[in-house]
Amino acid sequence: MRRVLITGLLAITIAGSVTACAPDEPAPAPRPTVEAESTPSPQPIETQAPITCETLVPAASRERMEADGASLMVGYVEKMRSEDNPIVAFADYGGGLCLWGPPNGHGVIYAASTIDEVQEATQRARLDAEGFISSPHNGADLYERSDETGGTYAYLFVDGYWILASSVEEADRVRQTLDVG
Repeated sequence: MRRVLITGLLAITIAGSVTACAPDEPAPAPRPTVEAESTPSPQPIETQAPITCETLVPAASRERMEADGASLMVGYVEKMRSEDNPIVAFADYGGGLCLWGPPNGHGVIYAASTIDEVQEATQRARLDAEGFISSPHNGADLYERSDETGGTYAYLFVDGYWILASSVEEADRVRQTLDVG
């Protein structure tokens, strides 16, 4: 009898434990599994060939200058940097900055690079402060100024690029060579 009583108590205890562990409310329905959205892979950025002294100037213009005794001045960026000339920004922004000319004469400057909005605002403010006159020019913004020797400096800002040349015509040629805007 004792055995039956112990077995009965044990059965009640186990049943009570199981009932105590059972939830009073029905178990919540399983949540639907949400798959993480896939992050689209970045699209490749179109890259243009690097802007160099050779790519800035059309081959015909280079040949004409060389026939007239002009050559590319080696070390021009370093010279401008040592003079603290702000045009080194073309090289600093990843572009080309070049001077073509005779060994001891007046040369022709060519420069171009890509430019972001902050850099562009900085350079436009600098040009305004230096007395350049701005005007629209063939779908671009032209900044132009003559120097004391009668030479001209022409900057073009167009479609994320800026260009510098020794004349508006040369700046237009560089723009055409780079196929910008």
